[in-house]
Amino acid sequence: PEARADVTVKALAALTKAARANKGVHSCTEFGEDEEDEKDGENGSNESDEGGEGDDGDDGEGRSLGGSEAETKAKLEATKELKRVCNANAIAAGVVQLREASPEEDGLLKVVLNAVGLSDSDVPPIAEALKTTRATVLSLEQNPALSDLGAAMIVEGLQYNSNILDVNVDGTGVSDEMLGKIKKQLQRNAINAAVRQLKSGTATQIELSNIDLSNSDLVIVAAALASNLTVETLCLQHNAALTETGCSALLAALKENKSVREVQLSGCTGISNQLQEQIYEVVRLNNTSAESADAQGGGTAGEGGEPALRALFSMLPPRTIVELDYLQ
Repeated sequence: PEARADVTVKALAALTKAARANKGVHSCTEFGEDEEDEKDGENGSNESDEGGEGDDGDDGEGRSLGGSEAETKAKLEATKELKRVCNANAIAAGVVQLREASPEEDGLLKVVLNAVGLSDSDVPPIAEALKTTRATVLSLEQNPALSDLGAAMIVEGLQYNSNILDVNVDGTGVSDEMLGKIKKQLQRNAINAAVRQLKSGTATQIELSNIDLSNSDLVIVAAALASNLTVETLCLQHNAALTETGCSALLAALKENKSVREVQLSGCTGISNQLQEQIYEVVRLNNTSAESADAQGGGTAGEGGEPALRALFSMLPPRTIVELDYLQ
């Protein structure tokens, strides 16, 4: 048993050295005694008790229990060091992933640093990478050493970049008060991302549900929506703080916008049924106009396509260049 324990400590040291050299090693399994060794250990203890070896520390077969305890402690320390190196590799890889993130086709990219022994001292490079990352989700779950100090650095990083829409900190030492600050910053990120998508014309759906959207927030979104040509669905569900003020701005924007075909307002308890119905009526008119334009544009330009083109051009900003090289 002593020889095998000695080899295990040496193996752990070798693995730790290899993990330092190979930054791709991010985790390791728990090293421990196998069942046979545990059984042998139990039998040795029983024999020692029954043999009444007393204070000499002998296990009944001439082996020192003190030596076995020292080896066990050495194995535990070696295992901790291997895990520490693997965790450091995982954290470093997470920082690189944040810096080089390239979202998938659905626009989402999740960087996961769960249960990697993350502490406040590990956060500065993560917070710095958050300022420019294109990732959308950061998961830091099951890192109990992460406290409000580290979370505050993360919030500061989020203030520079609206791409991150969700941060998970379950199982950490972050307080409820700091969680509220993270949530508030993520809310700002969602609104900024929505405005950016509306202005760039890169999205067909805007998702702003259940983020405690305020009237002033909706006014900002509505201003960008008025001139947008691509968004068809606007999700505003479960934002109870919205009232007539914000939704009046939304109604005015929808009258200018001709692309939105669906507005979701369920759970917005602060909006009167009358105003909701007015919003839905404008959306219905948009649907009717779009269906009519589709029907008119079904043939060639000489067979009804021209009215559809006129409708399209009427929605374009002045001095817009439109290429029609392949128009039949």
